[in-house]
Amino acid sequence: MNEEKTKLVPFDKKAAQKGIKQGTFDFLGFTFYYGTSRKGKIIPKVQTKAKSFKPKLKNMSEWCKKVRSHPLKEIWRVFKAKIRGHIQYYGISFNSKAVNNYLDKVRFPSLA
Repeated sequence: MNEEKTKLVPFDKKAAQKGIKQGTFDFLGFTFYYGTSRKGKIIPKVQTKAKSFKPKLKNMSEWCKKVRSHPLKEIWRVFKAKIRGHIQYYGISFNSKAVNNYLDKVRFPSLA
């Protein structure tokens, strides 16, 4: 590990249950943090990394501009594949809000 790029953050479930604030960390496009379940138990949760959200929207927007002269059937086929891939990667427990936000922005780009 490169010590200049790596830092240790507190991320201990027992400490979180005692009320000691725990850190967050980013890994593979997700931010990991501790939250509470519906039953009030402390559990690890994930959400889409904030820094990767805007670039993904921008990439989709640029792609749409680039292919707008192509046949609609082809555009729609690739667009659906891109959306499906995003949902399959980011569509995990506790991340539905971020996935739905992405889908709303992609469907209605003027609101982005």
